[in-house]
Amino acid sequence: MERYDVVVVGAGPAGCSAARRAAKEGGKVLLLELQPQIGGPTKAPVWVSEGFLRLGFREASVSKVDSLHLHAAGEDLTLPAGGRVVDRQVLDKLLAAEAAEAGAEIWLGSPVKEFLQEGGRVRGVVVESGGWREKVESEV
Repeated sequence: MERYDVVVVGAGPAGCSAARRAAKEGGKVLLLELQPQIGGPTKAPVWVSEGFLRLGFREASVSKVDSLHLHAAGEDLTLPAGGRVVDRQVLDKLLAAEAAEAGAEIWLGSPVKEFLQEGGRVRGVVVESGGWREKVESEV
């Protein structure tokens, strides 16, 4: 049985950011991703602020936005310029690389089949795929 301080389920932007932060704080961190690669099947670009460019995106992967027009629930909304859009797969891969660089371990193709609970708290997970099964305990 493996043991970590922190187990994060899902290597999207939130999961990668949480794993990166926990690893930078000195935790032994495991980041689990269901898909066999970072960036999964998501195709939609993500709206980001100008400050987001400091994370190290190549200019080719970021597009400047003049304005954004939204239509939902019968309402129209136009947001002014000032943002950028980044390819979601590029974003996920960059954030995962930063998590790994900070010390997080990443398991790809690792679906969580069960949450291990103790005293009303989640204390780990069971990962199972392709004939292998692993119990992973964690503090968080």
